[in-house]
Amino acid sequence: MIETVGFLELNSIAKGVEAADAILKAAQVELTFAKPVCPGKYSILFTGEVVW
Repeated sequence: MIETVGFLELNSIAKGVEAADAILKAAQVELTFAKPVCPGKYSILFTGEVVW
C-alpha cells in the first residue's frame, strides 16, 4: 500500500464543508486540515492509502 496526500481548494465555504463530509464518508482517509483560508476560499487536506 502507498500513503497518499490529497488537497482541494474550493471557492465556497459551504461547498468545502460539503466536500470534506463526502470525502470522509466515501473513503477511508484521515482529515489533516480543513478550514477557510481567506474570504470565500476553503481548503481540505487529507491522507489515505492506495492499494495497487
